[in-house]
Amino acid sequence: MCPPQELLAAYVKAHNAGFRSGDFKALGELLLPTASMRFHGIEIGPFENAEAILQAFREQPPDDELAVQSIRAISDKAAEATYAWASAPGKLAGRLRVVAHRGLISAIRIEVFS
Repeated sequence: MCPPQELLAAYVKAHNAGFRSGDFKALGELLLPTASMRFHGIEIGPFENAEAILQAFREQPPDDELAVQSIRAISDKAAEATYAWASAPGKLAGRLRVVAHRGLISAIRIEVFS
């Protein structure tokens, strides 16, 4: 099984690659079909399955790459990272949490700082 910290790092890598290419297939491969994604601090979502998450990335792609500040395990099934945007690496932008199940992401929670 993939530790949740490694899964979160893989998510960030896939997010950034998708930002550069417009192709989020690698990100989709990290998700359980029943994965959910919820945002806090902005009005978007929630997205209740992998296809809805990928559709959101295709229709409203990110504006920038993520620059992870730190990743830590918060349990044996979850990890959390603080992040900035690559265009403003010194300004903390939010917190990203993933929950793992069977080596894939079952939930993504994104807290956006104002």
